[in-house]
This record gives sequence, C-alpha cells and structure tokens, in this order.
Amino acid sequence: KEFSNQGSYFWKIVLREMLHSCGLGMFSDKAIMSFLKRVFAKKITSGWLQCRKDYAVYLMEDGRVMVLYPDSFPWRKTDQYDSVGEVVPFGKKKKVGPWEISSNITPYVHIEKVFESWEDFMSGNIQYCVEVPKLDGRDLPPLKIVDVFTRQSRPLAWKGFDLKVQSTLPLLGNSVEPSTTENGGGSPTRYAMVKLVLNREET
Repeated sequence: KEFSNQGSYFWKIVLREMLHSCGLGMFSDKAIMSFLKRVFAKKITSGWLQCRKDYAVYLMEDGRVMVLYPDSFPWRKTDQYDSVGEVVPFGKKKKVGPWEISSNITPYVHIEKVFESWEDFMSGNIQYCVEVPKLDGRDLPPLKIVDVFTRQSRPLAWKGFDLKVQSTLPLLGNSVEPSTTENGGGSPTRYAMVKLVLNREET
C-alpha cells in the first residue's frame, strides 16, 4: 500500500522491469489501469485479471498477485497442451510440457482439498485420489488426460476449486464411464493416487 499513490507511469516502469526480467511481455496501458484499480481497491476481490492473452495473472484476497508462466499454465486456448485423451498406464510417468504425471493404485487416501492455498498451487506439487471403475473380469482401465472433469467424474479434492485451473492443467481422470462398471454402474472399488510434479529445469 505504501506505493498506492504512485502514478501510472511509475507502475508502468516497475511492471515492465519485473515482467521483462521474467521473460514475459508487458501489459498494455489499458491493462495497467485496470490492474491498478483492482489491486488498490478498498475492498479487494480475488480472481483472474485480464492483463494479457498469453499468460495468466491472478489477484489473491490479501492483495498479492500471481503471474503464471505460460509453459506450465497455458492461458491462451490455442497454447493449451495437446494431450487430452492420452492414456497413462498405472505405474508409468508421462511428460506434458514441464509437468510429470503419474498414477498408482493405492488404498483410499482422503485428501480434503487438492490445494489448501494458492501457495500450494504455486509449489508445483499436486496430488489427488481418483476412483477407478472395476470392470468385471478385466484389468483396471488406465487413467487418461481429461479436458475437464464432469460433475460426476470430478474427484472429491477438486470439488469447489477454480474451474479454470482444472481445465488448464493436464489432469488424469477415468477413461471409462461409471455406467460401464460392474453391477450396472455401482461404486468403483479401486483407487489411484495421481501426482503432477512441475519441473521447469528441463524446459
């Protein structure tokens, strides 16, 4: 707040130096004015800021701002990962951009929320538990990278969490609809722990 009275030219210089040092493009003049209005509002409203089309900017409730690299969080629809539908066998790892994805059959592990805070999200270490349909007389169907969770398929840990995050990250879900499970669509009887680990050093 100590710099809240500085003019737009001051913030234009500060933002330009900060963003360019990270290899990111600068906001437009119109976006800067909108940014300052949101960040220095008397009552801050958290949410996504419309600053750039090629990378994401998020304002947290305490006034801090997250800027996400587009290689790990492709904000523009045309830049999103071309991996939806790809199958990832249990016990195997797959690279999607800078993310390493894996899943393993495990006893049920209750995870209340996939992220307790946005700091957890920024850590680049994500895990959640998925119910896997048990097909009668067959091996468990592997998980696949999903475009978006449906209300029925969304893991408990993802319920209520930002839909934009869910639709942007390369998340694993079921490759088989619940209606094909044994006993005419009864509850799945196996669980898989899914892990996503961000590794920017290799990108």
